[in-house]
Amino acid sequence: MVINSQKRRNILVGSFVLGLIIFLGLAVDLGSALNKPVNTCVIIPTDRNLSGADLKNADLRGADLRGADLRGANLYEANLDAANLQNADLRNANLEGANLQNADLRGADLRGADLRGADWRNTNLSNTDFSDANLTGGDFRNANLTDANLSRTEIQFVNFDDADLTGVNFSRAWLFVDFSELDLSNVDLTDAYLLRSHFKNTDFNSANLANAALADTSLNGAIFKNADLSGVDLRGADLTNVNFQNANLNGAIYDPDTKFPQNFDPAERGMSLIAPKSNLNGVELTGVNLEFARLNGAKLVGADLSNSDLIGARLVGTQLNGAKLISVRLIDADLRDADLTGAIFRGAYYSKETKFPQNFNPAERGMYLIAPNSNLSSADLTDANLIFIDLTGVNLRDADLRDANLNNLDLTNADLTNADLTDAILRGAILTKAKLYNAKVTPFQIKSAVDWQNAYYSPEFRKQLGLTP
Repeated sequence: MVINSQKRRNILVGSFVLGLIIFLGLAVDLGSALNKPVNTCVIIPTDRNLSGADLKNADLRGADLRGADLRGANLYEANLDAANLQNADLRNANLEGANLQNADLRGADLRGADLRGADWRNTNLSNTDFSDANLTGGDFRNANLTDANLSRTEIQFVNFDDADLTGVNFSRAWLFVDFSELDLSNVDLTDAYLLRSHFKNTDFNSANLANAALADTSLNGAIFKNADLSGVDLRGADLTNVNFQNANLNGAIYDPDTKFPQNFDPAERGMSLIAPKSNLNGVELTGVNLEFARLNGAKLVGADLSNSDLIGARLVGTQLNGAKLISVRLIDADLRDADLTGAIFRGAYYSKETKFPQNFNPAERGMYLIAPNSNLSSADLTDANLIFIDLTGVNLRDADLRDANLNNLDLTNADLTNADLTDAILRGAILTKAKLYNAKVTPFQIKSAVDWQNAYYSPEFRKQLGLTP
């Protein structure tokens, strides 16, 4: 069953509360971590191959682990204070609650790792790759994150106070954080999900926030000089005293609850009002986050909404004739009585809860039904955002899922034979008895999923995963 709008909100709130529990719990535990029993007999092999090793609670203070292979290693609450992990391979490793204070991880690979509650204070993380990792509850105070890659990461209740974030890549990251008073100049936040985060007096000078979701955020006093805010979602945001000097706001969206600086005219800056009965004829809103947008009775004749997120959107009676809705996400959307004459829906996807005008046939318009046991064979779902959806038993043979977000997706018994999963996010996806014969996917991606050991692969790929043929 596809998760409806209310359930989706509940999941977000639940994730938020869980992150708080983790954060508060680890804040207590980390202080006494060094007093816990530790493994004092760690022998580091000469080739530094510790792939899959169980190093739970290990005492590795000051250890020389440069270039070490620690893929999939269990370093739960390990003490790595002042350890040298330059260029180490820590993909899919478990570092939950680990102490990495004063360590050197320049150039390390932490893709897909579980980093919840880890202590990174005073750590050198320059050019470190954190992509697809879970950083919830981490402490990065005074850390050097220059040019680090945090794309597609999950970041909740993380402390970045006094950290050097120069050149950090947060693109497509999921963040619930307080960046108030921090310097985020020149950072990459394209397509980042930043709802309900805090950015009071944050410096975004020359930052790239194109198509970022900033709805309901506090941005009072933030500096956006020369920043790219094209297509950004600012619905319900507090923009009081914000400096938008030379910022690109073309295609950005707002609603009646958005608070602007005094004498600021959003229309003059190319912004679009998202509200019932708005006149948005011919506007370009490609790739914009319009999740839960209220556009009943709005005019969107000839508008381009391709690749936009319209999950839970209300479009009752909306004029969409001639509009481009290519690859839009219409999960749980309400389009009853909308004028869809000549609208292009190629590659758009919807759920059983999506409501259409009478006699409208989504399949005939090239749309895909996203639901358990649905037939999506050869479907083009590149860059699709399918998080929190139940796709058990779905047929995805030969489907194109490049760059798709399948985070926490239930793919139990799904058929992904020959599917292209290049750069797709599989973190937390359930792969129980899923068929992945000859799928274009890496072992790294697979191991970031849940119950991947019980999925079906070709004999050659099983060897790459370390499974018996």
